[in-house]
Amino acid sequence: MKKLLLLLLFFPLVSFGQNFINKGAVYEAQKDLLNNFVKAWLNEDAEGCASLYDNDAIYMIPGIPVLEGYSSILDSYKQQFSIPRDYIASMQEPVVEVLPMDDWAMVRGTGNSKKIINGDSLTKNYKWIILSRKQKDGSWKIVWDIFNYDHPINE
Repeated sequence: MKKLLLLLLFFPLVSFGQNFINKGAVYEAQKDLLNNFVKAWLNEDAEGCASLYDNDAIYMIPGIPVLEGYSSILDSYKQQFSIPRDYIASMQEPVVEVLPMDDWAMVRGTGNSKKIINGDSLTKNYKWIILSRKQKDGSWKIVWDIFNYDHPINE
């Protein structure tokens, strides 16, 4: 089933030459989705982060096995935020471009998170790609979320 979904999603890209966008309603909706994620992450709001994911979402992050489904993603954020931060955190995840496909969007971006400990700044830079789907209520949710760090990681 997943292979069929991939074929259905990517066939139009190859056949009809879809164009990436960096303005308009779909682009702004994807920026809002990412901005809401960053806000929830900075507030250590596990439910706020997980609420942005579809029930059957796939989350692929460095260092752990693939997380499948809302509950696994929620548990991951709860575990992450259960460890008190001993640093000042900042994060940015600007959207670079969006490929709209009706009720789907492929979104590519970059990111960085910064820890400030005793005045020293430690930055992690990364890149990400998200597949999101428009919901019946008009909102967008993440279906696939994949990211990896640039190297070397400054720590």
